Amino acid sequence: MANLRVNKIVGIGSTDAGVTFDGPISLNTQGYMYFPTGDTSERVTANRYNLGSRGLIMGGITYPGAGYKNTIEYVTISSLGNSVDFGDLTNSPNGGAGFSSKTRGFVAGGNTPEGYGINVIQFVTIASLGNATDFGDAGYSRANARGVSNDTRGVYSGGESASSPNPSINNIEFITMSTSGNGQDFGDLIDKGSSYATASSPTRGVNMGGYRDGEVNFIDFITITTTGNSQEFGDLINTARNGNGGVSNGHRGIVMGGYSQPARTNVIQYVTIQSTGNAIDFGDLTDARDPAVTSSMTRGIACTGDYPSNVNIIDYIEIMTTANAVDFGDMLTKTSSAQTCSDGHGGLAGDV
Repeated sequence: MANLRVNKIVGIGSTDAGVTFDGPISLNTQGYMYFPTGDTSERVTANRYNLGSRGLIMGGITYPGAGYKNTIEYVTISSLGNSVDFGDLTNSPNGGAGFSSKTRGFVAGGNTPEGYGINVIQFVTIASLGNATDFGDAGYSRANARGVSNDTRGVYSGGESASSPNPSINNIEFITMSTSGNGQDFGDLIDKGSSYATASSPTRGVNMGGYRDGEVNFIDFITITTTGNSQEFGDLINTARNGNGGVSNGHRGIVMGGYSQPARTNVIQYVTIQSTGNAIDFGDLTDARDPAVTSSMTRGIACTGDYPSNVNIIDYIEIMTTANAVDFGDMLTKTSSAQTCSDGHGGLAGDV
Protein backbone atom coordinates (compact mmCIF):
# COMPACT_ATOMS: atom_id res chain seq x y z
CA MET A 1 0.00 0.00 0.00
CA ALA A 2 1.39 3.42 -0.97
CA ASN A 3 2.07 6.19 1.54
CA LEU A 4 0.53 9.62 1.01
CA ARG A 5 1.63 12.85 2.59
CA VAL A 6 -1.33 15.16 3.24
CA ASN A 7 -1.00 18.85 4.15
CA LYS A 8 -4.72 19.60 4.18
CA ILE A 9 -7.92 17.54 4.07
CA VAL A 10 -11.02 19.35 2.81
CA GLY A 11 -14.62 18.22 3.15
CA ILE A 12 -14.26 15.41 5.70
CA GLY A 13 -17.73 14.69 7.04
CA SER A 14 -19.44 16.60 4.25
CA THR A 15 -21.07 15.46 1.05
CA ASP A 16 -18.25 16.87 -1.09
CA ALA A 17 -15.41 14.86 0.47
CA GLY A 18 -15.13 12.96 -2.81
CA VAL A 19 -12.73 10.27 -1.56
CA THR A 20 -13.54 6.84 -0.12
CA PHE A 21 -11.48 4.76 2.29
CA ASP A 22 -11.99 1.57 4.32
CA GLY A 23 -10.00 1.20 7.53
CA PRO A 24 -8.36 3.51 10.05
CA ILE A 25 -6.09 6.28 8.77
CA SER A 26 -2.72 5.87 10.49
CA LEU A 27 0.71 7.53 10.52
CA ASN A 28 4.00 5.77 9.85
CA THR A 29 7.27 6.72 11.54
CA GLN A 30 7.98 9.46 8.98
CA GLY A 31 4.63 11.15 9.54
CA TYR A 32 2.99 9.79 6.40
CA MET A 33 -0.67 8.77 6.46
CA TYR A 34 -1.96 5.37 5.37
CA PHE A 35 -5.24 5.58 3.43
CA PRO A 36 -6.85 2.14 3.03
CA THR A 37 -9.57 1.45 0.46
CA GLY A 38 -13.33 1.65 1.05
CA ASP A 39 -15.85 4.09 2.49
CA THR A 40 -14.95 6.93 4.86
CA SER A 41 -18.55 7.82 5.73
CA GLU A 42 -18.81 5.29 8.54
CA ARG A 43 -15.39 6.13 9.98
CA VAL A 44 -16.07 9.85 9.98
CA THR A 45 -19.42 9.18 11.65
CA ALA A 46 -17.86 6.94 14.31
CA ASN A 47 -15.23 9.56 15.12
CA ARG A 48 -17.69 12.45 15.06
CA TYR A 49 -20.00 10.77 17.56
CA ASN A 50 -17.23 9.32 19.73
CA LEU A 51 -18.38 5.75 19.21
CA GLY A 52 -16.50 2.88 20.81
CA SER A 53 -15.50 -0.62 19.75
CA ARG A 54 -16.36 -2.75 22.79
CA GLY A 55 -18.91 -5.53 22.47
CA LEU A 56 -20.36 -7.24 25.55
CA ILE A 57 -21.67 -10.82 25.70
CA MET A 58 -23.75 -11.19 28.85
CA GLY A 59 -25.12 -14.26 30.60
CA GLY A 60 -26.53 -17.14 28.60
CA ILE A 61 -26.64 -20.86 29.21
CA THR A 62 -24.18 -23.72 28.94
CA TYR A 63 -25.23 -27.33 28.67
CA PRO A 64 -24.26 -29.92 29.47
CA GLY A 65 -22.30 -28.39 32.29
CA ALA A 66 -22.64 -25.28 34.39
CA GLY A 67 -26.12 -24.29 33.17
CA TYR A 68 -27.22 -20.69 33.69
CA LYS A 69 -24.45 -18.06 33.57
CA ASN A 70 -24.17 -14.63 35.19
CA THR A 71 -20.79 -13.79 33.71
CA ILE A 72 -20.08 -10.96 31.25
CA GLU A 73 -17.32 -11.17 28.63
CA TYR A 74 -16.19 -8.54 26.12
CA VAL A 75 -14.38 -8.27 22.81
CA THR A 76 -12.66 -5.32 21.17
CA ILE A 77 -14.51 -5.32 17.85
CA SER A 78 -11.86 -3.40 15.90
CA SER A 79 -9.20 -6.04 16.58
CA LEU A 80 -9.02 -9.84 16.54
CA GLY A 81 -8.73 -12.07 19.60
CA ASN A 82 -10.47 -13.97 22.36
CA SER A 83 -13.06 -12.57 24.73
CA VAL A 84 -12.01 -11.18 28.13
CA ASP A 85 -13.77 -11.28 31.51
CA PHE A 86 -15.77 -8.12 32.31
CA GLY A 87 -17.84 -8.83 35.45
CA ASP A 88 -21.13 -10.37 36.54
CA LEU A 89 -24.85 -9.72 36.04
CA THR A 90 -27.17 -9.35 39.03
CA ASN A 91 -28.75 -12.71 38.13
CA SER A 92 -28.22 -15.42 35.50
CA PRO A 93 -30.45 -14.66 32.50
CA ASN A 94 -30.56 -16.12 29.03
CA GLY A 95 -32.84 -14.95 26.24
CA GLY A 96 -33.20 -11.40 27.58
CA ALA A 97 -33.27 -8.22 25.50
CA GLY A 98 -29.84 -6.59 25.10
CA PHE A 99 -29.42 -2.95 24.00
CA SER A 100 -27.19 0.02 24.78
CA SER A 101 -26.30 3.69 24.69
CA LYS A 102 -22.74 4.89 24.11
CA THR A 103 -22.01 4.47 27.81
CA ARG A 104 -24.45 1.91 29.23
CA GLY A 105 -25.32 -1.67 28.28
CA PHE A 106 -28.63 -3.24 29.33
CA VAL A 107 -30.35 -6.57 29.81
CA ALA A 108 -34.15 -6.56 30.17
CA GLY A 109 -35.95 -9.72 31.25
CA GLY A 110 -34.77 -13.22 30.43
CA ASN A 111 -35.07 -16.75 31.64
CA THR A 112 -33.34 -17.55 34.96
CA PRO A 113 -33.10 -20.46 37.41
CA GLU A 114 -35.66 -18.62 39.54
CA GLY A 115 -38.30 -18.61 36.82
CA TYR A 116 -39.15 -18.46 33.14
CA GLY A 117 -39.53 -14.80 32.29
CA ILE A 118 -38.46 -12.07 34.72
CA ASN A 119 -39.06 -8.31 34.77
CA VAL A 120 -35.60 -7.21 35.93
CA ILE A 121 -33.76 -4.47 33.99
CA GLN A 122 -30.05 -4.16 34.78
CA PHE A 123 -27.11 -2.24 33.30
CA VAL A 124 -23.34 -1.94 33.18
CA THR A 125 -21.05 0.95 32.29
CA ILE A 126 -19.48 -0.33 29.07
CA ALA A 127 -16.13 1.45 29.40
CA SER A 128 -15.48 0.13 32.93
CA LEU A 129 -15.03 -3.47 34.00
CA GLY A 130 -17.39 -4.42 36.80
CA ASN A 131 -20.70 -5.92 37.80
CA ALA A 132 -24.20 -4.94 36.68
CA THR A 133 -26.50 -2.67 38.67
CA ASP A 134 -30.30 -2.73 39.00
CA PHE A 135 -32.08 -0.16 36.79
CA GLY A 136 -35.79 -0.85 37.32
CA ASP A 137 -38.54 -3.23 36.26
CA ALA A 138 -40.21 -4.05 32.97
CA GLY A 139 -43.99 -3.88 32.88
CA TYR A 140 -44.17 -7.52 31.77
CA SER A 141 -42.14 -10.48 32.96
CA ARG A 142 -40.77 -11.97 29.75
CA ALA A 143 -38.14 -14.24 28.21
CA ASN A 144 -36.78 -14.19 24.65
CA ALA A 145 -37.66 -10.51 24.13
CA ARG A 146 -35.42 -8.42 21.87
CA GLY A 147 -34.12 -4.84 22.03
CA VAL A 148 -33.18 -1.87 19.84
CA SER A 149 -31.84 1.55 20.83
CA ASN A 150 -30.46 4.92 19.93
CA ASP A 151 -28.26 6.86 22.34
CA THR A 152 -31.22 8.04 24.44
CA ARG A 153 -33.95 5.43 24.35
CA GLY A 154 -33.83 1.66 24.75
CA VAL A 155 -36.83 -0.27 23.40
CA TYR A 156 -37.56 -3.93 24.13
CA SER A 157 -40.43 -5.91 22.66
CA GLY A 158 -42.16 -9.24 22.37
CA GLY A 159 -40.95 -12.30 24.18
CA GLU A 160 -42.75 -15.09 25.98
CA SER A 161 -44.86 -14.49 29.06
CA ALA A 162 -43.88 -15.87 32.46
CA SER A 163 -47.43 -17.21 32.80
CA SER A 164 -47.86 -20.88 31.84
CA PRO A 165 -47.89 -22.06 29.05
CA ASN A 166 -45.58 -19.11 28.24
CA PRO A 167 -47.44 -17.60 25.27
CA SER A 168 -45.75 -15.02 23.06
CA ILE A 169 -46.68 -11.38 23.69
CA ASN A 170 -46.79 -8.31 21.43
CA ASN A 171 -46.13 -5.55 23.96
CA ILE A 172 -43.37 -2.95 23.35
CA GLU A 173 -41.85 -0.89 26.20
CA PHE A 174 -39.07 1.70 26.46
CA ILE A 175 -36.71 3.26 28.98
CA THR A 176 -34.64 6.44 29.01
CA MET A 177 -31.19 4.91 29.43
CA SER A 178 -29.42 7.81 31.14
CA THR A 179 -31.74 7.62 34.15
CA SER A 180 -33.07 4.70 36.19
CA GLY A 181 -36.68 3.59 36.45
CA ASN A 182 -39.32 1.22 35.17
CA GLY A 183 -40.28 0.48 31.59
CA GLN A 184 -43.01 2.56 29.93
CA ASP A 185 -45.56 1.53 27.33
CA PHE A 186 -44.51 2.15 23.71
CA GLY A 187 -47.05 0.24 21.58
CA ASP A 188 -47.58 -3.22 20.09
CA LEU A 189 -45.92 -5.47 17.53
CA ILE A 190 -47.91 -6.36 14.41
CA ASP A 191 -48.01 -9.90 15.78
CA LYS A 192 -46.94 -11.62 18.99
CA GLY A 193 -43.33 -12.74 18.66
CA SER A 194 -40.03 -13.72 20.27
CA SER A 195 -36.42 -14.62 19.44
CA TYR A 196 -36.14 -12.39 16.35
CA ALA A 197 -33.09 -10.54 15.08
CA THR A 198 -32.98 -6.77 15.57
CA ALA A 199 -31.08 -3.85 14.04
CA SER A 200 -31.07 -0.13 14.90
CA SER A 201 -30.51 3.20 13.23
CA PRO A 202 -30.80 6.41 15.27
CA THR A 203 -34.50 6.58 14.34
CA ARG A 204 -35.61 3.02 13.44
CA GLY A 205 -35.60 -0.39 15.06
CA VAL A 206 -36.12 -3.39 12.76
CA ASN A 207 -37.31 -6.85 13.87
CA MET A 208 -36.46 -9.73 11.52
CA GLY A 209 -37.86 -13.27 11.61
CA GLY A 210 -38.37 -14.96 14.96
CA TYR A 211 -41.02 -17.20 16.45
CA ARG A 212 -44.63 -16.03 16.15
CA ASP A 213 -46.70 -19.19 16.70
CA GLY A 214 -44.12 -20.84 14.45
CA GLU A 215 -40.94 -19.62 12.74
CA VAL A 216 -41.61 -16.67 10.41
CA ASN A 217 -39.67 -14.73 7.77
CA PHE A 218 -41.42 -11.37 7.99
CA ILE A 219 -39.80 -8.08 9.01
CA ASP A 220 -41.41 -5.15 10.82
CA PHE A 221 -40.09 -1.87 12.24
CA ILE A 222 -40.72 0.85 14.79
CA THR A 223 -39.70 4.50 14.96
CA ILE A 224 -37.56 4.60 18.13
CA THR A 225 -37.97 8.34 18.72
CA THR A 226 -41.77 8.19 18.94
CA THR A 227 -44.25 5.74 20.44
CA GLY A 228 -46.59 3.55 18.41
CA ASN A 229 -47.14 0.13 16.89
CA SER A 230 -44.71 -1.65 14.56
CA GLN A 231 -45.25 -1.50 10.80
CA GLU A 232 -44.60 -3.94 7.97
CA PHE A 233 -41.13 -3.77 6.35
CA GLY A 234 -40.66 -6.88 4.14
CA ASP A 235 -39.48 -10.51 4.30
CA LEU A 236 -36.31 -12.50 4.83
CA ILE A 237 -35.08 -14.18 1.66
CA ASN A 238 -35.29 -17.81 2.66
CA THR A 239 -36.66 -20.22 5.25
CA ALA A 240 -38.49 -18.73 8.21
CA ARG A 241 -36.11 -18.61 11.15
CA ASN A 242 -35.94 -18.06 14.87
CA GLY A 243 -32.99 -17.47 17.21
CA ASN A 244 -31.17 -15.43 14.57
CA GLY A 245 -28.87 -12.53 15.45
CA GLY A 246 -28.96 -8.98 14.06
CA VAL A 247 -26.35 -6.19 13.85
CA SER A 248 -26.27 -2.77 12.19
CA ASN A 249 -24.19 0.25 11.28
CA GLY A 250 -27.21 2.54 11.00
CA HIS A 251 -27.49 2.00 7.23
CA ARG A 252 -27.60 -1.79 7.00
CA GLY A 253 -29.30 -4.28 9.28
CA ILE A 254 -27.76 -7.74 9.02
CA VAL A 255 -29.30 -11.09 10.04
CA MET A 256 -26.93 -13.93 10.89
CA GLY A 257 -27.77 -17.61 11.35
CA GLY A 258 -30.80 -18.88 13.23
CA TYR A 259 -32.90 -22.00 12.94
CA SER A 260 -36.13 -23.50 11.73
CA GLN A 261 -36.46 -26.61 13.87
CA PRO A 262 -34.54 -28.80 13.86
CA ALA A 263 -31.93 -27.36 11.47
CA ARG A 264 -29.62 -24.36 12.04
CA THR A 265 -28.43 -22.18 9.17
CA ASN A 266 -25.22 -20.29 8.37
CA VAL A 267 -26.89 -17.81 5.98
CA ILE A 268 -26.25 -14.06 6.39
CA GLN A 269 -28.59 -11.52 4.76
CA TYR A 270 -29.21 -7.78 5.03
CA VAL A 271 -31.74 -4.97 4.66
CA THR A 272 -31.38 -1.21 4.22
CA ILE A 273 -32.86 0.07 7.47
CA GLN A 274 -34.24 3.42 6.30
CA SER A 275 -36.15 1.89 3.40
CA THR A 276 -38.62 -1.00 3.27
CA GLY A 277 -38.30 -4.21 1.28
CA ASN A 278 -37.04 -7.77 1.34
CA ALA A 279 -33.65 -8.94 2.57
CA ILE A 280 -30.69 -9.58 0.23
CA ASP A 281 -28.05 -12.32 0.46
CA PHE A 282 -24.77 -11.31 2.15
CA GLY A 283 -22.73 -14.50 2.69
CA ASP A 284 -22.32 -17.31 5.24
CA LEU A 285 -21.17 -17.75 8.82
CA THR A 286 -18.22 -20.06 9.45
CA ASP A 287 -20.62 -22.48 11.16
CA ALA A 288 -24.40 -22.99 11.14
CA ARG A 289 -25.78 -21.83 14.51
CA ASP A 290 -27.95 -19.28 16.35
CA PRO A 291 -25.31 -16.76 17.46
CA ALA A 292 -25.23 -13.91 19.95
CA VAL A 293 -24.17 -10.84 17.98
CA THR A 294 -22.76 -7.36 18.49
CA SER A 295 -21.32 -4.66 16.23
CA SER A 296 -19.44 -1.45 15.65
CA MET A 297 -20.06 0.92 12.74
CA THR A 298 -17.89 -1.25 10.49
CA ARG A 299 -17.91 -4.81 11.87
CA GLY A 300 -20.50 -7.33 12.93
CA ILE A 301 -19.42 -10.02 15.42
CA ALA A 302 -21.16 -13.42 15.80
CA CYS A 303 -20.37 -15.19 19.08
CA THR A 304 -21.27 -18.59 20.51
CA GLY A 305 -24.44 -20.47 19.58
CA ASP A 306 -25.62 -24.05 19.76
CA TYR A 307 -25.60 -26.60 16.96
CA PRO A 308 -25.29 -29.45 17.55
CA SER A 309 -23.94 -28.37 20.95
CA ASN A 310 -22.80 -25.09 22.49
CA VAL A 311 -19.74 -23.54 20.85
CA ASN A 312 -17.25 -20.80 21.73
CA ILE A 313 -16.72 -19.62 18.15
CA ILE A 314 -16.37 -15.91 17.32
CA ASP A 315 -16.41 -14.79 13.70
CA TYR A 316 -16.93 -11.43 12.01
CA ILE A 317 -18.05 -9.62 8.88
CA GLU A 318 -17.36 -6.18 7.43
CA ILE A 319 -20.86 -4.69 7.37
CA MET A 320 -20.67 -2.66 4.15
CA THR A 321 -19.31 -5.52 2.06
CA THR A 322 -20.92 -8.82 1.03
CA ALA A 323 -18.79 -11.84 1.89
CA ASN A 324 -18.51 -14.83 4.19
CA ALA A 325 -17.64 -14.42 7.86
CA VAL A 326 -14.01 -14.82 8.99
CA ASP A 327 -12.59 -16.24 12.23
CA PHE A 328 -12.14 -13.66 15.01
CA GLY A 329 -11.23 -15.67 18.13
CA ASP A 330 -12.85 -17.70 20.90
CA MET A 331 -15.17 -17.06 23.83
CA LEU A 332 -14.01 -17.97 27.33
CA THR A 333 -16.93 -20.43 27.62
CA LYS A 334 -19.21 -22.34 25.27
CA THR A 335 -22.54 -20.55 25.52
CA SER A 336 -25.92 -20.04 23.87
CA SER A 337 -28.79 -17.55 24.30
CA ALA A 338 -26.53 -14.79 25.62
CA GLN A 339 -27.51 -11.11 25.62
CA THR A 340 -25.29 -8.60 23.79
CA CYS A 341 -24.66 -4.88 23.30
CA SER A 342 -21.91 -2.46 22.24
CA ASP A 343 -20.86 1.18 22.53
CA GLY A 344 -20.56 1.65 18.77
CA HIS A 345 -23.57 0.14 16.99
CA GLY A 346 -25.51 1.91 14.25
CA GLY A 347 -28.27 3.24 16.48
CA LEU A 348 -25.78 5.50 18.27
CA ALA A 349 -24.45 7.38 15.26
CA GLY A 350 -26.71 10.43 15.15
CA ASP A 351 -27.52 11.53 11.59
CA VAL A 352 -26.10 8.59 9.62
